[in-house]
Amino acid sequence: MPDPARVDVLVPTYQHAATLAAAVSSFAQQSHPNTWVHILDDGSTDGSARIGAQLARRFANVRFTRRRRAGLVDALNVLVAQSNAPYVALAAADCAFLTTKLAAQLRLLAARPQVGACFCFVDVDPMAAADGRGALAAAAFNWQRSPKRLAADLLYDNILCTPTALLRRRALRALGAFDASLPRAHDYAAWLRLAQMSKLAVLAEPLLRLLPPAAAPAQPSQPDVAAAGTLSDGEVARAQAMFAPRLLAAHAYLRNAKTCRDFLPPPQQL
Repeated sequence: MPDPARVDVLVPTYQHAATLAAAVSSFAQQSHPNTWVHILDDGSTDGSARIGAQLARRFANVRFTRRRRAGLVDALNVLVAQSNAPYVALAAADCAFLTTKLAAQLRLLAARPQVGACFCFVDVDPMAAADGRGALAAAAFNWQRSPKRLAADLLYDNILCTPTALLRRRALRALGAFDASLPRAHDYAAWLRLAQMSKLAVLAEPLLRLLPPAAAPAQPSQPDVAAAGTLSDGEVARAQAMFAPRLLAAHAYLRNAKTCRDFLPPPQQL
């Protein structure tokens, strides 16, 4: 019987001392046995480095590195460049994985070789919802979509929760570096590019939980079904024709923006 495929969980972090331990503990204790967690602290001053070093000593499958502040998108690109695992999970230091997250996504990828990246729903923790994050995440990401609807909706906004992403190495290689000049929209730009090259899937199970400052371990919720989609060349060309000029013209704004919605045409214009 072949060994389980290796999964690298990439965790760029800055000033996440309140949630880092709970987040990394959930990553390190996945039911999938060949899981490795790589933390890169981007010059935190809140004690995150001390916590990260402790986690590396506690878990044999956790690696921790610290550097001077250079930006989280750049930190993500460094981690991606250092990884050679066949599967890569993009994680965040203020989120927790349910224990079966990676195993469930790997099963979907095994069953659907045409899918290059698998995402999932977000579990809404009541404490996280108190500051509005949970409700916003559920409204944005927890929608069942047909394959065509998934691809179409991506033209108008980032409907994919990046910390839920599990990518094949070949998809990540084709994607290239995340755009560090777009710290608030680097992931959206990346998923638009990836949708040209590969099918994307969303597993309709809430397998990631936003952590409140008083971080608690994730607990399972009810599973559901999955949807997958891809963009046609024509849709990509039309989206880029309208999206790219607005993105470039609004570059300075997007450095602090949280969505590209304002720079895309309404659906009826496509």
